[in-house]
Amino acid sequence: MLLTCQEQAWGDVQVALLQTGLPVTTWATVLVPQVSTEELSTLINNFPALRSLSFQDHLIPILRQPKILDLLARNSEAGKLPSVRVWAGEPDVIDWIWKAAIESKKPATARQRLLWQLADKQAQQLSVDVALDELSDVADIALDDLEADRICQCKEGRVSFTHDLWGDWARQRLLLAHEKELPAFIETQLDNPVWHRAIVLLGLDLLERRVKPERWRELLEQSKSLENGESQFCDLLLEALIRAAQTTDALAQAWSQLCDQDGLWLRRLLTRFLHLATSPNPEMLEYARSREGLSETWASSVNRKPKPALWGAMLRFLDAHRETCTDLAPLQTAEVAECWVRWTATDTPLRKQAADLALAVAWQTLRYRQHWHLRHYSSNRYSHSDSEATAKKAYSAVLLAIDVCADLVIDVALCACGRREPTEPFPPISEPDEPEFQPRPIPPEFEAALNFVPPWRKYEIEIPAWQDGPRWPIDCVFREICWKSFEFLRFIVLKPDIAAEITLALVIKKGGTRLPESDYQSTHYDFELADAHLYRQPFYDNGPFQCLLTFHPTIGLDTVVKLVNFTTERWRERQQWKLANESQRE
Repeated sequence: MLLTCQEQAWGDVQVALLQTGLPVTTWATVLVPQVSTEELSTLINNFPALRSLSFQDHLIPILRQPKILDLLARNSEAGKLPSVRVWAGEPDVIDWIWKAAIESKKPATARQRLLWQLADKQAQQLSVDVALDELSDVADIALDDLEADRICQCKEGRVSFTHDLWGDWARQRLLLAHEKELPAFIETQLDNPVWHRAIVLLGLDLLERRVKPERWRELLEQSKSLENGESQFCDLLLEALIRAAQTTDALAQAWSQLCDQDGLWLRRLLTRFLHLATSPNPEMLEYARSREGLSETWASSVNRKPKPALWGAMLRFLDAHRETCTDLAPLQTAEVAECWVRWTATDTPLRKQAADLALAVAWQTLRYRQHWHLRHYSSNRYSHSDSEATAKKAYSAVLLAIDVCADLVIDVALCACGRREPTEPFPPISEPDEPEFQPRPIPPEFEAALNFVPPWRKYEIEIPAWQDGPRWPIDCVFREICWKSFEFLRFIVLKPDIAAEITLALVIKKGGTRLPESDYQSTHYDFELADAHLYRQPFYDNGPFQCLLTFHPTIGLDTVVKLVNFTTERWRERQQWKLANESQRE
């Protein structure tokens, strides 16, 4: 059995087939290669009318698609192509092919109506072909001509398109004809995946060919009135924006819309981008197949790998609006940056832009987490997402970017592990319309309670910061990432000295007040080590020690010796305290 599918739709089709229980990941897949440069040159020599298209760099990816190139070549035989300098992308190509192959040939009206009917019936029945008797009388007029032009085919009384591109284009032209009735016209079909590509092409037509970003924004706003499918329609329009950004300044034109409603559309755009611009990870699919209880559907949604062709425009745009994106969509911005720096080679372009985005989110997240207890300070930056989830993505991306901007990454890491001063708190919120808060006077009988000092305080001792330990509080999320994840590995390889300093800071407790009576007599004395749950067994494979010993044995052994000496000193102090107290009791 042979199944064919357009490459851009394969991800969604694969997930849909997996959900039905079909073992899609075990099927052999063959990616039909795009037309090579040599093949394209040969074809242009045979079809000189295509030469002007080859001079437009932004149209080259379209020319490399075999079916579109075939249609351009065959329809250009009748005459020269129009001025292609104004062509922005695929919608212009579709418009010219449709006019050349459909509207310029008689009977044009019947040909177009038949294609609309066939495309609509296909979508309704979720079938590639339709019974001939289900089509109207226009089939008697136009079907033979469309078969002769190799647009449609009729076999055993069932009519279909010769290529699924014709179906997508016909549905797009139908939507354009009913543009004034949108989105209500398509509301009942939004759950039908056959219409999704047509909606994306409609959005592309508005943004690229007709350059009507205001109409695109209107449709986005009008989608709120839909009772069903509002989310699906919005996501498809946002997908059109992502694709249009490859050849136009569509993102810049839609920026004000994206920032509306406190960045709601920006967060949805980036969420859609992370799905559209990534593909399932083959290693994760293989892992799911080898483990019982793991679904391949789940595996196709985690650790996805980027499709580089779609990332350039988005990363440059986010970097140009770094401060606003960090403020309105911190989690989504961190996810985009983390995906790119994780899965791309060190010499891949745009790693610097992704690293800058990660650093911006990491500093803001760290600043918020260090000062969250100051309720009178602004924290509205993180009303959009959980700060812990944002911190995990941002810190992971920063650690992975150690090869891009080492000094800046080290600054964040040392601040998060408490070896450098914490960030400045956010400025107070200024509310001019709100009256100044006046605290009520405290009754005299409660003043003593406020000034009460617990009796055990006089027995507490002040312990200064240990030489290798943290001087300020540690971010617990940063500690967990360095201790349990692989993101710290690249840092260890490239900057072992700093990695060793961070490792000790994450293990040793911060200075402060201690009550010796409680600490030294406890059966669970921790020897001034922090979070013992991170290392339940004192083995070298806990945390980053094994990596340090493997890649930098000298530094790794020195780190272990420092830790052993530190805990030995704490054990000696405990024994001395016990002896001194026993003699006093006697």
